[in-house]
Amino acid sequence: MTPSACRTSTAGAPTASRCTATGRAPWSCPTGAGSPRLRSTASYSDSSLEPIYRGTTGWTDGPFHDGKPVDLRSRKSDYLLQEEGAYDRVIQQMTKNASQVLDEALADADMKLADARFFVHANIAETIAQFSFYSLLGVDPETTVYDWGRDFGHMGAGDQLIGINHVAEARAPRPGDLLVTMGVGVGFMWTVAVLEFLETPAW
Repeated sequence: MTPSACRTSTAGAPTASRCTATGRAPWSCPTGAGSPRLRSTASYSDSSLEPIYRGTTGWTDGPFHDGKPVDLRSRKSDYLLQEEGAYDRVIQQMTKNASQVLDEALADADMKLADARFFVHANIAETIAQFSFYSLLGVDPETTVYDWGRDFGHMGAGDQLIGINHVAEARAPRPGDLLVTMGVGVGFMWTVAVLEFLETPAW
């Protein structure tokens, strides 16, 4: 979950916390019955991986100088083919960073991954979800909302917010249930948040 701003109204009676996210998913977070509390967060950035999507050809005189859209796949391929073993090195580095930030958030929340009833990640390609989350990190697919999210596709930073809302509305969280959400941004940055439902959501 990568909100760009989060503000809480404190005037008078409890009203609402408003989180505005990047992308197209502004989120109104009720502070009433059923609102989860934040138990921990952790973030980690690794700028050494930034060239993967910047490419290897350097700067141009202006945007779209050749009249073509930016081809991120070609940029990634060019970077990974620069040297032998680059692909394996990048995968190992990304896995290490993702594992580190997940372990930190879980430790700060005094829990293990198996304690989470829900895990919310981005609505990415199934092969990437299988490899990155379920195989390398050990996330149980049954705890995710991925099958539901595939009907909507990838909505940038909105995936996690909408996934959390779906859990509250349709997955019947119980008091004490823990939800782990994880987001990854190019550049690269990993963020994990652990939420705890104190009551059954009323919305």
